[in-house]
Amino acid sequence: MSGYGLLIVARFRDGTVVGGTTADFREDRESFHVVADGTASPIRVAVEELKAVFFVKTLIGNHVHQESKSFRHRAAEAGGRRKVWVEFLDGEELAGFTDANDPALPGFFLYPADSQSNIERAFVIRKAMRAYHENEAAEQAALVHEGRPKDPRSAVGLSPDRWDEMLGIRPSPSRRGPAPRGKSYFLGDW
Repeated sequence: MSGYGLLIVARFRDGTVVGGTTADFREDRESFHVVADGTASPIRVAVEELKAVFFVKTLIGNHVHQESKSFRHRAAEAGGRRKVWVEFLDGEELAGFTDANDPALPGFFLYPADSQSNIERAFVIRKAMRAYHENEAAEQAALVHEGRPKDPRSAVGLSPDRWDEMLGIRPSPSRRGPAPRGKSYFLGDW
């Protein structure tokens, strides 16, 4: 926190980034104000133009840190929160946990899966998402991102019905397994 409010980085869908502090952000408002680093006057930010608002530990961050998208490091801390995997329209992906996801609001709060992240929490804007996965579907997306087998049991041994996948051969639709459990939403479902 600074003298004005919370440290944030507001990322717009057009790629613009504004970093600074805010004291009037609320998830149910259409806009809020940011005092950018080195300025005295607040800038009005329209939520509908954003990709996400990142509430951060520092505005500088750690550019050497590789953000982990795995749920396994923070699962014990999650409590009753749902696992969430978000893919933005620009291709960026976030893994984390959420308490609530009210479709009536323009977005929802996500707490990062990486405990070493500079992001304390993010307010993800629905209109900026390409895909949203919850719980088991989120875990599957994280495993795919890491390049690991989709099914953790397959690491023990591959059965003949998994050989195509191991060899990089795309199975016919009749041989594909069941869809992952959990909710998944793609563009147009909101």
